[in-house]
Amino acid sequence: MKNGVDETAVEGAADTRYNIANFHISAHHPTPNVPILWWRSVGHTHTAFVIETLIDELAMRAKMDPIAYRLKLLSADAKKLRAC
Repeated sequence: MKNGVDETAVEGAADTRYNIANFHISAHHPTPNVPILWWRSVGHTHTAFVIETLIDELAMRAKMDPIAYRLKLLSADAKKLRAC
């Protein structure tokens, strides 16, 4: 736990390399009525998917190519991601 948040619950979102102003991450832990366990890839399987889906929606609203939009948002030091 760090600052009251389980880091594995927000990984893939909290460690994004996009420069997004006023970006806030929080976690909501409902009480499920089914047993839950770890996924193979832990947090990145669902949180990174949500972030990338959001980026696609923002690119569409900005009427930009999704790849060009991502490149515009990526931090300058994200060289490996830019190279992809």
